[in-house]
Amino acid sequence: MARGIKHCYWKTNNGPLQRVIQGGEYLLHVDDTNEFIVDESCIEDSNKNKQATINGARWAFIYNDFFADVQKSNDNSLWGNLSGGTVAVKKWGLGTRYKVGGSIKFAPTGSNFYYGFKQRVELFSFEPGSGFYFYVIPMAKSSITFAYFTESERIRRYGEYIRYQIAFHGYNMEKGKSYMAKMYLLEKELATGFRNTKEFDENNLWDKVKVFDISGAASRDDYNFRFNSGFPIDIAWKKGENRQKNFTIAIEVYRKDKDRGGKEVLHLVTAKNFAAEPTMDLLKYDRNILKLEDLDNKPSESSRFMVSEELMDSYLNRVEVQKVNQIQYIGDVRYTHKEFDPCGFSTITVKSDDAEVVIFDEDAKDKPIDLTAQTFDIIAGDNRKNISVKVGKLATKGVLCNGLLLEAGQKHSEQKNLFQIDRVMPALRLNGGVFVTRPDISQKDDYDVQPDTQKGQSEDVSEIQEWQLNRDYKFNGDDEAVLMLRYVYNKTFLEKAQSMVSTQTSDAVNTYWVFNYFILDEAKSQSYYLPVSTCRYPNQLVKVRVFPDMEWELAALIAIPGTRKVTLKFKATRQDLRGYHNRYNFRYAKRQLEAKAETEEKVGVDFTLKAATSGTEFEVGYKIEHAIKKVVGTFNAVYQGLEVFDGRDANARGSAAIRTGSIRTFEFNIDPPNVGVAIKWKHALAKLEKNKGKVGTRIEGGVALKPFVGIGITVDLVSILGKVGGLVGKAIQWIIEALEYAVDNLDIYFNFKLNAEIAGEVSIGYHNLDGWDSGLKRELKIKVNASLEAGVDYEGTVIATVTGAAVPVGTTEETVATFKAKASIGGGVEYTENWDADKGGIFKTVQVKFTGMKAEIEVYSALVRRKKTVHNPEWKDVSEQKVDVKAKKEFVLLNESVWYGPEKIYTDQDDKKTTKK
Repeated sequence: MARGIKHCYWKTNNGPLQRVIQGGEYLLHVDDTNEFIVDESCIEDSNKNKQATINGARWAFIYNDFFADVQKSNDNSLWGNLSGGTVAVKKWGLGTRYKVGGSIKFAPTGSNFYYGFKQRVELFSFEPGSGFYFYVIPMAKSSITFAYFTESERIRRYGEYIRYQIAFHGYNMEKGKSYMAKMYLLEKELATGFRNTKEFDENNLWDKVKVFDISGAASRDDYNFRFNSGFPIDIAWKKGENRQKNFTIAIEVYRKDKDRGGKEVLHLVTAKNFAAEPTMDLLKYDRNILKLEDLDNKPSESSRFMVSEELMDSYLNRVEVQKVNQIQYIGDVRYTHKEFDPCGFSTITVKSDDAEVVIFDEDAKDKPIDLTAQTFDIIAGDNRKNISVKVGKLATKGVLCNGLLLEAGQKHSEQKNLFQIDRVMPALRLNGGVFVTRPDISQKDDYDVQPDTQKGQSEDVSEIQEWQLNRDYKFNGDDEAVLMLRYVYNKTFLEKAQSMVSTQTSDAVNTYWVFNYFILDEAKSQSYYLPVSTCRYPNQLVKVRVFPDMEWELAALIAIPGTRKVTLKFKATRQDLRGYHNRYNFRYAKRQLEAKAETEEKVGVDFTLKAATSGTEFEVGYKIEHAIKKVVGTFNAVYQGLEVFDGRDANARGSAAIRTGSIRTFEFNIDPPNVGVAIKWKHALAKLEKNKGKVGTRIEGGVALKPFVGIGITVDLVSILGKVGGLVGKAIQWIIEALEYAVDNLDIYFNFKLNAEIAGEVSIGYHNLDGWDSGLKRELKIKVNASLEAGVDYEGTVIATVTGAAVPVGTTEETVATFKAKASIGGGVEYTENWDADKGGIFKTVQVKFTGMKAEIEVYSALVRRKKTVHNPEWKDVSEQKVDVKAKKEFVLLNESVWYGPEKIYTDQDDKKTTKK
């Protein structure tokens, strides 16, 4: 017959007794005095000496988490530290660690980490387990108890993955109330004085505040709440500073309530800034003592982590090496024929907004089934781009899955085992890289790779690539993974040099970071990968390269006003080349470039260089004087070489000059270069089918030279007739004779006019994978036109002078009967280059054409109306009316002919033969 203890009572702060039932759970609050009592009503009715049983009652307690252990091991150390026992109890190793008497008081004190743990209280007469038991849970005020980062004393590097734990006490024990936490990441030194949400939020290093619920059900034996997670250390937190940094967190706890309309509202109940209130000591949770144990026995801070001052270039290079090493470690198993395991897929298709490529097709007929050796290229910047990786005819559910490269018990029906973003088991391969396979006895003609158990699993794929779910990747259904990738720019410039001077890089210098990407090539790409694995085709690697979304545009107008202020001037018909830039559909260089026609001794260049990425523009512009002085020097040389035409040269002589004694005004015009440049270069997807899914460098634009050099000369040739020979000299002599025959005693004049212009236009469109665009314009043309004008000066007879009201005040007009003779000789040369490209390379087609030479003479009488004013007393011809043509003749001196070409000349190789069309 039972005679022992059947229950007890619980009294709080001298309050009323409450009956304690067997197996019941009771919260003991730190501010309360809790007493458990046994009286006669607690003793079995059959007991004849109830008071003796009460006086001899034994109390013992143990953390419930350890109870199963003592039942097996009799470990005395796991029992609560009570005393008073006189007789050692052998069962469960209790010994004398118990209290004797009719009551026991609990006043929870000590470490916070003691609170919230469920403890089993044994109340018995002779040995535990033979009487009565219940549970108590010591409770303190709800609080944020601690935070620690794993190995917090180790200096980390950007890109590493760091794990942490945050502990809360009490919130999940409050009945009818629900709580959530907000977590902020801060730079420790800056955050020490932060006290409110505004300061936390403005300085939070994460794009979004981390939010998690802390009202979840407690575990079986631990009623505290711990949040365990991790994150990659983002390079953006470096902020261009070349110093070691310390990071920590701040936590806010909110209670979830409802307003009158039933809408959820949050009320802040507490906050803890671990920069100001750190968790000290390097700690690890020890289940044996239910506390955090100090691991290094020296002052340390576990609620912060440290990151080195590694330079940005070093970080980017290191991360790329890590990714390449893991790709090699995992291995990309290559298949040349179809396999037959039921757990598998038929195709892998990679797709972006710009391209779609099937990189694996087990039923491919006209190409290899496995093209996973190639990469899929995209162009991205700060803004992410989506890449879909989709498997066709997926069969992983309800079929045999032997998990070839998976841990025991794992199946490919789980998404993380199909698209492997965790750890990956490599396949066994020989030293030469050949994978070891063996026949699958369950499948005919099937050969399976073997796991390399000695190597073991790789590091976490997502951690190596700094991926976070729903930020860098996500899943659509069972058969599709979406990678959301961006390009990580190095937004510092000359960082190494800056680090030698200061720990803080210069914002002014770093504005030129785009020049890190002035040259665009494959070396600037960043690699990513996603292992895809089933039993039929283990470890297929989808490899993606991300190229920077960087587009450069160079737009310039170059104008060179001459150095001779009086005699050198622009032509009135100068072409405006602003539209030239617009023709190339510039996205960013929208500024209207203008070259002004100055006649001072200056060289002017209007130059704009722009770069753009992800919608952000960077511009550099310059006004440069004297930058092309050598070209102006060329003009000066031309001028000096033609001074002989001036007639004032010391060596000038000739019969006509002697006879007439007349030298007319010299005029010399040069139209300086007017050069339009329109060039842009960027990464671009190739268009040819064979290059599908590949990114290369594309260059577009061209150069316009309109004109590159234009020269206009008008000189009196009378003084140098003795120097002019050949056909031109003969023509001049013929004109002189004709005029002298028709008219006596007149001053004869001759003007030589030369107009030469080099103009051209080059358009380019080139992709380093696809080659040259077709139908582009590449033309250079040189025009030279020469003419001679001859005449006589004849004062004539004034027929009428008009003054008064008929003309403006101060102006005199008159009509003169005069005699005139004119002769002209004209001819020219055209030089033309047309550029193009074919399989043989770049070539030009050159032609030189003489436009012929004609001479015409006309002698006539005329009525000329002329005028002068007070301010301009020289007579100026207003109009001319021919009265009588005395003589007129036209003849051809030289016929039009092609002097050279057309000739096709390759320019990229000297040994290429030229071919005539």
